[in-house]
Amino acid sequence: MKAAVYYETGAPDVLRYEDVADPVCHAQGVVIRVEAVSIEGGDTLNRGGGQMAGVPHIVGYQAAGEIVEVGAEVTHLRSRCRSARRMNACSARGA
Repeated sequence: MKAAVYYETGAPDVLRYEDVADPVCHAQGVVIRVEAVSIEGGDTLNRGGGQMAGVPHIVGYQAAGEIVEVGAEVTHLRSRCRSARRMNACSARGA
């Protein structure tokens, strides 16, 4: 998949648009084919000098799209449903 990423914090020119690994669907999670991403103030502040959870850091933790895979323990969501989620809370518990 394609994503906006950065490998170090700094000015906007640290951003890159690159191929990254497809996400893995965990038992309590879902995988969404992303159609829209919201870049929030936290994204900007983090890029400017915050802690990076991983390298590369993928920008945009809120997204909307279509669910394409559902974890084994998820009972209230199904594939082909439309969804908007926080990426760090994409689980059967919701956001």
